[in-house]
Amino acid sequence: MNFLKGIVLLILLYHSLFFHAQQDSIVESRKEGLYLDYLQFRENRPITKSQIITSIDTAQLDFFTKVVSQKEILIMTPLGTEEKISPKDLWGYFQNGILYIYYDNAFYKVPVLGAISYFIGTQEVTYYSGVGWGYPYGMAGVPVKTREIKDFLMDYYTGKVYPFSLDQLEELFKKDPAIYNEFTQLSRKQKKNKYRYYIRLFNEKYPVR
Repeated sequence: MNFLKGIVLLILLYHSLFFHAQQDSIVESRKEGLYLDYLQFRENRPITKSQIITSIDTAQLDFFTKVVSQKEILIMTPLGTEEKISPKDLWGYFQNGILYIYYDNAFYKVPVLGAISYFIGTQEVTYYSGVGWGYPYGMAGVPVKTREIKDFLMDYYTGKVYPFSLDQLEELFKKDPAIYNEFTQLSRKQKKNKYRYYIRLFNEKYPVR
């Protein structure tokens, strides 16, 4: 029994080291900074700290988070001129080995960057509160906007963000016929229980740089 426990621990350690090695290679090669668009992200050409004109201490670990919290960001262009940009015009930013992308009027943390990235954010939803029916129900009434926690998927190869659904995940899996065929053979209940495993499997086969 102790021998079997030792084997299990070794297997878990191997997978842990493999995952961290894959993520570390991304962190070491990617520069910190702001991305105006997806192409800058893919080509690893961010607006770096040295290009940002600000009184915020650049040594702070959350420097870029504080920068994008401002109404405007003042940067020095390659031509040596100053230019103001809005945080809303950014595609995202990379800080402390983590990607943050701008989607639906907010920046969201992508915990693990892979060919298919899964992350949690919020999305604006409109309900109609009807008199006598109670929030959020009613056939007619005053529109009430709120933000709900939602799951999202990001395709590394296109930069597109999608609200999470099993159907959308299947579309992304089509790049790999073996994974796609295996996943589509599962029942819907099995897909809900195992989709994270298949995302990890896909990302291991298609490591990003």
